[in-house]
Amino acid sequence: NGALLILNKCCQCFLPQPMGIVFLYFLGFFILMLCLKIDPWLGIVGSIAFGFSSYLFVILQAGHNTQAVAVGYAPALLGGVILLFRQKWLAGFLVTTLFMGLELYANHPQITYYLFLLIGLYLIGEFIGFLIEKKFKDFLKAVALLIVALTIGTLPNIGNLWTTAEYGKYTTRGPSELTIQADGKKNVETAALKLDYITDYSYGVGESFSLLISNFKGGPPSERISSQPKLMDGVDDQYREDVERSGFYFADTTPVYAGCLIVLLSIAGMFIIKNRIKWPLLVTSLFALTLAWGRNFQTLTDFFFTYFPAYNKFRGVSMLMIVVEMVLPILAILTLNQLIEEHGENLKEKIKNRLYLRKLALLITSGVIVLFLLINLMAPRAFNTFHSEDEDTEVYIQRAKPQILQKFRQENPTASLEEANNAVNSQMSQYRQGYSKYLQELEKPRIAYVKKDVLRTLMIVLLGGGLVLAFVYTRMNKIILIAGVGLLVLIDLWTVNVRHFNKDSYTEKRPQEEEFQMSRADAAILNDTVAKDFRVLGYQYQNPFNDGAFSYYHKSIGGYHGAKLKKYQELIEFHLRREADFSAQIADAGMPDSIATMYMNKQTPVLNMLNMRYVLTSRNFDESNPKFDPNPFMNKAANGNAWFVSKIRWAPNADSEIVWTGNIDTKTTAVINEKFKEQLKGSEGIAATWANVKLTDYKPNHLQYSYESKSKQLIVFSEVYYPAGWNAYVDGVLTPHVAANYVLRAMMVPEGNHKIEFKFEPKSFLTGEKISFAGVIIYYIVLIGGLAYLIFKAVKTKK
Repeated sequence: NGALLILNKCCQCFLPQPMGIVFLYFLGFFILMLCLKIDPWLGIVGSIAFGFSSYLFVILQAGHNTQAVAVGYAPALLGGVILLFRQKWLAGFLVTTLFMGLELYANHPQITYYLFLLIGLYLIGEFIGFLIEKKFKDFLKAVALLIVALTIGTLPNIGNLWTTAEYGKYTTRGPSELTIQADGKKNVETAALKLDYITDYSYGVGESFSLLISNFKGGPPSERISSQPKLMDGVDDQYREDVERSGFYFADTTPVYAGCLIVLLSIAGMFIIKNRIKWPLLVTSLFALTLAWGRNFQTLTDFFFTYFPAYNKFRGVSMLMIVVEMVLPILAILTLNQLIEEHGENLKEKIKNRLYLRKLALLITSGVIVLFLLINLMAPRAFNTFHSEDEDTEVYIQRAKPQILQKFRQENPTASLEEANNAVNSQMSQYRQGYSKYLQELEKPRIAYVKKDVLRTLMIVLLGGGLVLAFVYTRMNKIILIAGVGLLVLIDLWTVNVRHFNKDSYTEKRPQEEEFQMSRADAAILNDTVAKDFRVLGYQYQNPFNDGAFSYYHKSIGGYHGAKLKKYQELIEFHLRREADFSAQIADAGMPDSIATMYMNKQTPVLNMLNMRYVLTSRNFDESNPKFDPNPFMNKAANGNAWFVSKIRWAPNADSEIVWTGNIDTKTTAVINEKFKEQLKGSEGIAATWANVKLTDYKPNHLQYSYESKSKQLIVFSEVYYPAGWNAYVDGVLTPHVAANYVLRAMMVPEGNHKIEFKFEPKSFLTGEKISFAGVIIYYIVLIGGLAYLIFKAVKTKK
């Protein structure tokens, strides 16, 4: 893929990040404009409208670079598809091939998936159009060329796609074998991600108006009300301090702003644009918007989650708003292009026909939007609420109830349950009144804040709408229209973007080593020369099972990944979270080693089998803690890298396997699924005789052990079982191994002295990379050959 890396850098003009990605935003959309036969100067306006749309800068500020690059290539790929169905066969084929390769190279499947939803709806629209025009053969030809182009573009990325698809089946994005949950309840969602997890980041229905009014649901999440004291006029002094500490932001997710003038033109365009592409674009934008609502439009979300292929593999449905932010500028520019094309000498004749309707559409759309803005100025609560769901009075009261109850019990330990409930209900009534009044005061600066932005939007709509209407009704030069609209769009979007992404978003360069300072506790663990390869449980930063930072120095029991291995995540939910909390308590208790080891042997069998040797808690890092101790707790009950077991407990299914794993002595017994019985024939005769197994060399993709025993042994290895690529060898001979204790590996090894190896040799990678290499060659031959032919043809035509 090095060849695609060069192309990727070319498309970003070899600029440093994030400027390279911003340039790609402009380039990708400009190519789409050219494919739609848009005036190049007007295409630049479209590129500004797309490239400066707010969400695209928000993801840059958040560091989602692969997502941003995939978004940058998306319009160009769509442009190639459009060229094919405009029957520009070779040009469309080459553009589609080129940008399919780069889109997949960006490596953000979710954006690519959403793009193909748009392309799919476009193809349906073209199918209907070609059918009406009785050009079905041309449609089939375009589809055939599209398939070939997409295939050639995919080939250089096969290695990455194949391994990702293979890995995905074993992750939280894949199905579960379990029919129960950790609490014993029935597991009703066994396929891929759970619905509530997917819809965690759902776009609010009311937030949709943020496409038109950027601060409709408040400003940047980090902005405090105290930053604008002038808006505090009229706030009750009793609540002033609490209100100042609150923020202007009261939405579910980051607001997505497309530009008020762009929204106006795109809506008017549905009555102005003659190109049939407007219909699939309209349907796509509506689908994307309503699907982005997620849990706020549960019926549609449930339908797609259940029946639409691969939809349940992706979380963060609000990301669909990227599709809306791509469609709206397309419609807006097509609208302007249509008006420019019909703006000619025969103006009077056209007024009698289509142009009259065009003017009417512009006037009505502008009027409706202006009316909507005026209503929001005069009656701001008509379409808006000025607090989020989490800030709702009843939500707040229910959240506060446990704290009120706990405080009452501390002050009145002898009170009865009835007395406690009565006292809590009385206090909750007072809390409700006080909090309701606080919300009323909080809404005052928020309303003033939103009204400022409504007024700003109204000014831009009047200026932009007036400019377009002036162009339609007069003989104004199109250059004035394009320059005027372009300037307004740039000012509009730029001033919104700097609220989210500005000089404060940058930090000075510093050596990478300074990112995570090594503590004395870290150093103590790293100096352990007795056992080099072990795992550490750390509570230094946050939840150890959702913390990637701790892995900077240690092989962590936890860690973070957007697509964790599903079995490991299930082990966390069933056993590890509970055992980890218990381990932290033991670590902080400061009890003698012998007693601590006894507790760990009995209470943490799963952590022991994961070879957890150390536990780090806040007392190991926080020097202000009275119990500060730089020496970490050592778990002497850890099983080690590999050990022998003399008993097998055969589990009939995955449910039994995961439950039993937490209820056995993992040092002597292994829980193995009955499906592996055939591979472990003869295991009944294993005996607890003298034997030795030792990890001699550790590399992430190659593990080596020395083994010595006078009889055959069943060994459990403290490494995760992953069937897609891990092979076991005994003295260089491929030997079957099985899953044990739900997540680990086990293998029968004969008596004698042997060398045991585990090698990661996934066919998906080894074969996939060969296909990718051949694919790169084909990809470049097609692109260079096709481009050479086009140049030769152009030169020949000129002569």
